[in-house]
Amino acid sequence: MERPLRVFYLVNAFEPDAPTRLMAAVAAGVQVSKRCVCRVAALRRTGPFERHLACLGLETRFVDMPSGRHVFALQRLAYEIRTFQPDVFHASLLRPTLLGVPIARLTGVPRVVVTQHGTHEWEEGGVIARWIVPSAFRRVSRHANAVVAVSDATRHDLLAAGLSHDRLRVIPNGVDTVTFHPEKRAGRADLIRSLGFPDDTLLVGAAGNLRAVKGHIVLVRAAVHVVKRLARARFVVWGEGPLRECLEQAVTEAGLGGCFVFPGWRADMASAMAACDVFVQPSLRESFGLAAAEAMSAGVAVAASNTGGLPELVSDGEAGLLFSTGSPEALAVILHYLLSDAQLRARLGAAARRRVLEFFSQERMVRDYLSLYEHLVATDSLQ
Repeated sequence: MERPLRVFYLVNAFEPDAPTRLMAAVAAGVQVSKRCVCRVAALRRTGPFERHLACLGLETRFVDMPSGRHVFALQRLAYEIRTFQPDVFHASLLRPTLLGVPIARLTGVPRVVVTQHGTHEWEEGGVIARWIVPSAFRRVSRHANAVVAVSDATRHDLLAAGLSHDRLRVIPNGVDTVTFHPEKRAGRADLIRSLGFPDDTLLVGAAGNLRAVKGHIVLVRAAVHVVKRLARARFVVWGEGPLRECLEQAVTEAGLGGCFVFPGWRADMASAMAACDVFVQPSLRESFGLAAAEAMSAGVAVAASNTGGLPELVSDGEAGLLFSTGSPEALAVILHYLLSDAQLRARLGAAARRRVLEFFSQERMVRDYLSLYEHLVATDSLQ
């Protein structure tokens, strides 16, 4: 029997953001297959998610890279890679890629994989970063055997940014379809009461980091139009981020107090999503749309902006509805349409669940990454 492949994963922090959760799912999945042994390292911050990884049976390391001490942290990273002796180094997100890939190559790792969750990440560090980062990513990516885009739209963005097409692969993100399941709707009544809403509420939900690119202000402005026509409509956005106060102020100024809440993150997001009548992904830019995919897995009708990877996920008119990106008026029309027709919501929700099971399951994602690792190893052995 051949020995299992050793795969070293590098993420930014031990926090349950979408990219880190996805890489944890991949690492746990390929390790359960007994064809890989995995170690997951974080560059900058530790946290409760490290314990979650340990519960999944994954070995973890914390590099600890505070400002001004990059040299010592990179030495620690090099030590962790050398002692593990991986067959494959796999980085996710920008900082782990720019710092980790050169270290992996210098320590002799034979195969490097990078997962890219969208080029919009490159533009969030200011004017200087927007000038430097694309060039730096192009240079580093030349040392990767494969650069994985999480959607075809992201692949096109990477090609436009100058990456070589021969290294690019598309592996869509995957959802835990057991956790995000329509049966979780059983707790809907209690959740609605916990939000302070009436029992007969028509609930519109969203979830994500409260940053400008996620477009939650579009949902706030659309809500103004919806509540004028549907008194039972209520809105909730789960998440935290730098724009929370601005969004809460916008809700107050729009006179939506009592109709629109920001309760932060909820431990059981699967039950939260399943409780929604409609889930909205109002992103201004989006590489894939994991929150929308999770809502779809829970059997919820989705309204999503027509940008990035969302059209690939939602399939307009089949498993959800798309609206013009950044348009509160267009979103309000779709929300009124969906909230006024329970049969339509049920049909779209059922189709959404089927679509995720067929194309966007976590099991499919794990199989695709495992196939990529094994393909890279087999290709090397033939050379």
